[in-house]
Formats: sequence, C-alpha cells, structure tokens
Amino acid sequence: MQLGGMSARAAAAAWLLNGGRQTLQSYTGRAGLGEVRDDEAERLKRSVPPEHVEFFRKLPFFQDTQDVYFCHAGINLDKPLLRQAPDDLMWTRKKFALDPRPTPKLVVHGHTAVSQVDLSGDRINIDTG
Repeated sequence: MQLGGMSARAAAAAWLLNGGRQTLQSYTGRAGLGEVRDDEAERLKRSVPPEHVEFFRKLPFFQDTQDVYFCHAGINLDKPLLRQAPDDLMWTRKKFALDPRPTPKLVVHGHTAVSQVDLSGDRINIDTG
C-alpha cells in the first residue's frame, strides 16, 4: 500500500487510513493527522528515502520453509503454494479463515486482527492489531 501511495492520491489516502499515518510520522517527525491533501502521494515520495523504496520493492510476498509458510493474509486453498498470486497472499481474509480444508503446511499470517494470537491447527494468525 505504501508503494502504491507514492504514485496515486487515492492509494495514498487508503494507505494513510491503514497505518500509513504512523509510518509517515516516523519518517517526517510530524503527526500529519489532518485531512488527506491533494499532494499526499508527492509528500510521501519526498519523505521516504530511495533506498527504503528499493528495499520495499525487493521484499518477497511470502517466506516458505520446510515446515512453515509465512505470508501477510493467508493463502488460496484452491491453488498449490507455488501458484499463489500476490493478491491471494496480501488480501485473502474470510475465504481463508473460514475454509475448513487443511493447509499444505503450517501457515503463519496476519491481516485480520484478533484479540490474541490465534492458534488454529494448521494456521497461526499473529495480527493482534
């Protein structure tokens, strides 16, 4: 979301509403809690060092080990792990959470906030908001 927010005002607004304000504050030292400005994407570009942008662009969408698959939101159980799309890994929510089928291996994810870490058999949700 942060990378998208650097190129479009609408994406910047969405990012700011989903934790971006705090991240932007860590770069600028200013709270910036007012209205989303027309130049938000440009302000974001100016605030984040180019080496950080390059680092973010190179990050993988998942980490796969012998026993554990780490991702942001979950997986699409209709696809093998090697065929997961970035959208599956970043945005899956209810479909993954409510699907009773077993996962190919332990999946550690977040994206859906829970009051405490949720250990549900072959899934661990670590997003405690």
